[in-house]
Amino acid sequence: MLRANPASLQFVALGEALRSRERYAEAAAALLRGLEIHPELRSAQAVLARVYAHTNNHADALLLLERLVPEDPRNAALACLQIELLVSERQLERAEAALERLAAASPHEPSLRRLRAALAAQRITRRTGDPYVSRELAARLEAARRFERALVIWDALVTLHQDPVAEKRARLLRETTIPSLEEDDHPLGRGSAKESRRLHRWLKALDAAEREVTQ
Repeated sequence: MLRANPASLQFVALGEALRSRERYAEAAAALLRGLEIHPELRSAQAVLARVYAHTNNHADALLLLERLVPEDPRNAALACLQIELLVSERQLERAEAALERLAAASPHEPSLRRLRAALAAQRITRRTGDPYVSRELAARLEAARRFERALVIWDALVTLHQDPVAEKRARLLRETTIPSLEEDDHPLGRGSAKESRRLHRWLKALDAAEREVTQ
């Protein structure tokens, strides 16, 4: 379709399809070609920002998001991506300000817990030698079902010490208690093994929560 009509807006759909299949170089090329014709198309810029984020080109991703997020403050997906990248780049003051804006615009956004945990973990890593950053404390918090606080400690252990046990526990906590932004971007589909596993994780988490309430 694009070869027949290079000015078609279908380049956005093509870029997103390539991105979802992890063909990032091709996705970026398709989006950049389309943006030469439609330079102000926000949907294309948003997909391109995600492609840049996937390829660790955080500077260009943040440059796009700095313009996109203020123009659409209720777009939680874009705001979450911006905050994630700011935390990753350790721009913690800017990340906190962006997090407060997101909380004000979308107070029930489910990713707020995850983002606050990531921000807190980065702050902890500034205090090297902190006696409270330990596997023992993280495990005790997890046993007490204080998952968000446990995740902060596990993340700090990963950042400070590249601890493989902490990395495994943090990944498990995110999968079972805090949905990832990337998964939230895509609706459940029929016949997908990945989506089936995701649904089973949620069912197990909900079952555990129900048992906690009734006990």
